[in-house]
Amino acid sequence: MNHKYIDLSHEMKDNMIVYPGDPEFILKDITKDSNYSLFEISGSLHTGTHIDAPYHYIKNGKKS
Repeated sequence: MNHKYIDLSHEMKDNMIVYPGDPEFILKDITKDSNYSLFEISGSLHTGTHIDAPYHYIKNGKKS
């Protein structure tokens, strides 16, 4: 049986829209002089596509 997956993810970007009253989402580039990229993120689990969806919607749902 073939299953088709549809990616509903949103691009995570600095100052993206969040649910009213939730913390602002911040994506900060903290890359130093190096050969790689490094970012720091802060916000809530409600940012974008519910990082905690099973826990949020299903009683005793998985947290991570």
